[in-house]
Amino acid sequence: MSDKKITSSVKKDMKTRKFKMGGYSLIVTVLFVAVVIILNIGVSKLPVSMIQKDITSDKVYEISDLSKSIAEKLDEEVIIYWIVTEGKEDVNLQHFLERYDELSGYIKLERVDPTQYSKFVNDIAMAENLDTVTDNSLYIVCDERARFIKRDMLYSQDYVDGYGSDVELYFYGDSCITSALDYVAFGTSANMYILNGHGEGIMSSDYVQAIEKLNINIKDLSIVTEGTIPEDADILFLCAPEGDISREEEALIFDFLQKGGKLMAVTYPTDGDEHHNIEELMNYYGVTAVPGYVMEGDSSLIAGNTPAVMITGYTDHKIVEPIANAGYYVMLFAPQGLVVNSDLRDTLSVTPLLISSPSAYIKSKMTNSYDKKDGDITGQFAYAVAIDETVDGVNSKIVWVASDAILDDNMNEMVSGGNQEVLLNSLSYLTQGEDGNLAIHPKNLKYEYLFFNGSQGTILSIIVIGVIPLIYGCIGLVIYFKRKKK
Repeated sequence: MSDKKITSSVKKDMKTRKFKMGGYSLIVTVLFVAVVIILNIGVSKLPVSMIQKDITSDKVYEISDLSKSIAEKLDEEVIIYWIVTEGKEDVNLQHFLERYDELSGYIKLERVDPTQYSKFVNDIAMAENLDTVTDNSLYIVCDERARFIKRDMLYSQDYVDGYGSDVELYFYGDSCITSALDYVAFGTSANMYILNGHGEGIMSSDYVQAIEKLNINIKDLSIVTEGTIPEDADILFLCAPEGDISREEEALIFDFLQKGGKLMAVTYPTDGDEHHNIEELMNYYGVTAVPGYVMEGDSSLIAGNTPAVMITGYTDHKIVEPIANAGYYVMLFAPQGLVVNSDLRDTLSVTPLLISSPSAYIKSKMTNSYDKKDGDITGQFAYAVAIDETVDGVNSKIVWVASDAILDDNMNEMVSGGNQEVLLNSLSYLTQGEDGNLAIHPKNLKYEYLFFNGSQGTILSIIVIGVIPLIYGCIGLVIYFKRKKK
């Protein structure tokens, strides 16, 4: 066939309806692919929070309001170095950091591969007295201040049944990073001295780590041996002492408070005069402890089968209001009842925090019988109070929790951290006042799985494998016969 005939044939084919439709389809396809590519590029530039929805039950990747408010105050660049080897990324941390990076233009997230930047990572290890820096650790820097967060600090395990067969994993990314951010950007920190020498209770490592995340430095203090309270003390902590403080200690603590000091007091309930000097100090600040042990008379607030174990009520104070709003509980065992004095001086304010129902009653002695008897004192009692006094511009604060159960790990686990949050919020209130930053609750990583029984699985299989393909097949046949008729 000659070139002329070939050219003529091609021109003829190009004028056919089939060729024109094919060309149109090609153009549409090219345009569609181009639009998809442009859309993908555009969407990839959008903030992670806009294109990835957090549907986890505990909102694991959602940034707390506290973190947002601190980020909004930034006026200097804060760099978050994410130390991780390629392929060893912690998915939870990665998703969270991507969102955290978007909180402020002053926050800069930089990924550091320890194999490529070994000197930088080794310098961090030396500064932190570590043999090595594990993957998914964080190093947060602002100007001359820095805070290192080990990967282990980002997670905590709770053994729900006590035997390790049912484990709940908690993610502390929000609280750890925000605490570090608050410290490096604003220098927020406080010194808390735990008084000893009176048979004090011992806080678990979980409680200690949670307090340190508030940028509170924990130190021990024996006033008996030191004879004074250190000048750098911001808070004194009475940590569930079995015995009483001495008259000399009472006088020093009183003087500390009069000069603007803060006191956190967690005490054992007593049925006598075991804490005479502690209670005398508290009475001066408007609170009287009722001898004995509170039993809850409202069955809806009793945990288990005994009125000695109770779920507390809340007031609207800043310390406990966030806990109530989040739906968490506080559980105590036979706490001591506190009553606010009626004759408070004008400079003094006392607010109950945790309260009983009006049907609660006092057992003067801890016996095997918790039942209410004639003569038992009945009424509504406080289990914890916040005390605030300002005299000549000097402000003193006290938070008193009259139950050592607030420090008990087992009870804290039973209420998903509600007890611990009371303590943390109290310490934050003492160090920073009404405008202080409250504790951030950890996120539970125990996912809820969707299970199907045998019949449900069969029905689902029939729908997915049979019904849906059949519907699409019928639609295709209808379209085919319609086009054929044309």
